[in-house]
Amino acid sequence: MPQLLLICDPPLKLGRGLIAALSLRGMDVGYLNHASECYGAVQAYRPDFLIVASGTQPAPLDRTMRWMARADGESDRARVFLTGDSSSAELADQWQWPRELCLPRPIDASTLIRLLFETTGTIVATT
Repeated sequence: MPQLLLICDPPLKLGRGLIAALSLRGMDVGYLNHASECYGAVQAYRPDFLIVASGTQPAPLDRTMRWMARADGESDRARVFLTGDSSSAELADQWQWPRELCLPRPIDASTLIRLLFETTGTIVATT
């Protein structure tokens, strides 16, 4: 069964080459049109990885992360990459997120692939 990368960041679109590379490694990519749909989609689809906009309202983002932690019995922060228009350091400071899990836009394809496949069961978040 393929792994699922769910993207809850309407402006973020991964290139066809990156999607093809992920597919070859056994990963499907799904997009949500509205960041507000993230919590319900995480419950419905139980993605292996999640990209959420740092601009998402904090309460739904926190709720989503807590639900993921309960569902999988793992640390929520170990499962979430945060991306946005700020630098990694600014995102980490603003959200008190581990810097290595913060990816500024545009997302570097090789960095994303490395992080997805080095961090088992990781989720990604964006602005």
